Amino acid sequence: MKKHFYAVMFLAVMVLLPMLQLEAQDVKQNEQLWFCWEETVKPEMIDEYLELSKEVMLLCKEENHPYPIYTWNQSPMVFEYWSPLNSLAEIDSISTAFEKIFKKLGEEKFEALNRNKLHNYSKTITILSELAYMPEDPELTDDERIYGRWIEIYLKTGKQKEFMEAVKWINEQRAAYGIQEYLGFSIGGIGYQSPSYQVYYSHVSKEALNNYYDSTPEAYKKKFEEYLKKIRKLMIKPPTISDYYLLWDLSYTPTSQ
Repeated sequence: MKKHFYAVMFLAVMVLLPMLQLEAQDVKQNEQLWFCWEETVKPEMIDEYLELSKEVMLLCKEENHPYPIYTWNQSPMVFEYWSPLNSLAEIDSISTAFEKIFKKLGEEKFEALNRNKLHNYSKTITILSELAYMPEDPELTDDERIYGRWIEIYLKTGKQKEFMEAVKWINEQRAAYGIQEYLGFSIGGIGYQSPSYQVYYSHVSKEALNNYYDSTPEAYKKKFEEYLKKIRKLMIKPPTISDYYLLWDLSYTPTSQ
């Protein structure tokens, strides 16, 4: 099963390993590395996939799998499994830890889970907390923010500094107007075109996020439009916007955390 596991579930790890020496191994202050494993499921197999995936999460709890897993549903058939890491070298550790889980699941169910999927994809991002925006007195808890709007921004070469200055500026406007939207910010790593950044909004639902923006002061909306004009001229192509929903029943947190 080990050979099959690496070939089917974490083939990307074997591609990444030669690159690890080229990357900084320690997470810098105000940064957090994340690894994502994305699976696209065959439409006719979605029910079996969900059932088996829930069983995998239960086994993670029983075996105290060392890495948290936050599962986001991008579309009815696309699932992204995100785990925070201390370094790229830990991607290999994740695959080793999952071997134990899949051995417990059993060969038959493991094969069935693989048959459910059309393809796999992996990527990494580094969250830059200094560019995130969190309201001083947020109205929502982390558990309530289950809807995410993920915006991938692809910049012209050499425009990173100007882009980050624009993000800092709009965050200052958010604070000045008491905006309650949470904003996450990251830079794309392996699996992303470079240079690329990801802006992430979250709320209880897509409708709630849209309604909240509609209710913000007109003066703030003008500042936001000014921000969009600043960053659009820095982009090499239009941004990609995706809707995600956090699936708590397919997520997992180690008991030690």
